This record gives sequence, structure tokens and C-alpha cells, in this order.
Amino acid sequence: QASEVERQLSLQVHSLREDFREKNSSSSQHIVRLESLQAEIKMLTDRKRELEHRLSAMMEENDLLQGTVEELQDRVLILERQSHDKDLQLHQSQLELQEVRLSYRQLQGKVEELSEERSLQNFNTTSTSLLSEIEQSMEAEELEQEREQLRLQLWEAYCQVRYLCSHLRGNDSADSAVSTDSSMDESSETSSAKDVPAGSLRAALSELKRLIQNVLDGADSTSSRRSDDDTLEEQIRRTSEDSRALRELMEGERGKLRQSLEELQRLHSQVTLLSVEMTTLKEERDRLRGAAEDKETSERLLQAIRDRDEAIAK
Repeated sequence: QASEVERQLSLQVHSLREDFREKNSSSSQHIVRLESLQAEIKMLTDRKRELEHRLSAMMEENDLLQGTVEELQDRVLILERQSHDKDLQLHQSQLELQEVRLSYRQLQGKVEELSEERSLQNFNTTSTSLLSEIEQSMEAEELEQEREQLRLQLWEAYCQVRYLCSHLRGNDSADSAVSTDSSMDESSETSSAKDVPAGSLRAALSELKRLIQNVLDGADSTSSRRSDDDTLEEQIRRTSEDSRALRELMEGERGKLRQSLEELQRLHSQVTLLSVEMTTLKEERDRLRGAAEDKETSERLLQAIRDRDEAIAK
């Protein structure tokens, strides 16, 4: 019976030795694998630390960009407010310019009316005095001839003045008839010329003067208005260009901010993946530690068997 027990124990020792050899080989592989995993864990830890540092820097840069965007938005609001104020000033200036032009026309009309009345009075007085002197100094036949010549000259002058007035007003069709009448022979004009109404020539001259003044004033006002309009258009154009440049700058900053946020999200995803990988490595490390503890237990058991065998042999 003792030999049977010894034989069984020998078989168990042999089996345990085989198991020990296999576990020893597996333990060596596990140790190499563990060292490799520890090195990889260290590398990943360093990489994680670097990524965290980069993430912190990106967050600070994001805060700076956010502050820049807010500052640019404030500047845009200020420029839009200034542009609105300039538009209001431009509109107010246009209204004031229209009021000044209207007042100028009214005053000019009053001045022309007063000048016309005064000229008519002087002309009537002069004409009456001249005719009276002619009647007193000449004989009846010479007086009649002079009167006819004067009537003809007055009629021609009156027709020419009317022609000029109509031309300035743009009525060329009516002027052709007047100019045709004024170009007739002197004899036919003497027989068919009409008497010029009293004050008509002076009125026509005043009207001609007024039309010429209107043309000159229109040219001056057009030039001044064009100059003012050009200046206002230049100011509006500059304001629009400033607003456009600021909007483009703000869009560029927003694009940079979007890129920074995308990079931040990508880094966050990498950190998440590294965390999962580190968790897996920790689990593998714990498993290898458990295997190493099992190996130590087996070694203790083998040592106990060897001690027992030695004791039996003694």
C-alpha cells in the first residue's frame, strides 16, 4: 500500500512538474507581454498628458477667439449705428437743401416781379415823354413816318425777344412763325406791322432776362447738387466698404473658431478612445497579475511536494 501511494505521488509530482514547465513558459510570455503593455501604457499616458495640454491650450485659444468675435460684433453694431446716423443726416441734408432751393426760387420770383414793375413804370414814362417831344419838334408827315419806323423797329425787337423766350422754353414751332414775320420786307412790315402793346416789349425783355437767369441758376445748382451728391455717395461707399471688410474679417474669425472647435472635438474623441484602451490594458494587467499569483501558488505547491518527497526519501 505504501508503494502504491508512493507511485501515485510520483505520478502527481511528474504531472505537476509538467504543469509547472508549461506555466513557467506561459509566465515568461506573460511577463514579456506585461512589460510590453506597461511600456505601451506609459507611452499612452504621456500621449494623454500631451493631448490634455493641447486641449487646455485649445480651450484658452477658443476663449480668446470668442472674445475677439464678441468684440467684432460690437464693432459691427457700432458701424451699423454710425451708418444709420449718416443716412439720417444725408436725408436731413437733402430736405434742408430742397427747402433752401424753394426759398431761393420764391425770393428770386419776388425780386423779378419788383424789377418788372419798376421797369414797366420807367418805360411808360420814357415812352410818353419821347413821343411828346417828337410830336412837338416834327411836322405831321415826318412825325407819321418816324412813328411808323419806330413801330416797325419795336415790332421787330418784340418778335426777336419773343423768339428768344420761346427758344429758351423749347417752343421752336411757335418761334418759326414769329421769325418768318420778322424777316419780311420793310414795306410789307410797314403796312402790316401791329402796334406793340404798351409795356409788352419791357415785359418780354424781363421774361427773357428771367429765363436766362434760370438757365444759369439751373446750371449752377446742378453742378452744386452733383458735387454734394458725389460727396455723399463717396461717404456711403466708404462706409459700405468698411462694413463689408469688417463682415469678411468676422466671417474669417468664425471659420477659425469652427476649425478650432472641430479640432477640439477630434482631440476629445482621441482622449475617449485612449481612455477605453487604457481600461482594456488595466484589465489585461489585472488578469496577468492573477495568473502570476496562480503561478506562485503552483510553485509553493511543487515546493511542498518536493519537501515531502525528500522527507519520505530520508
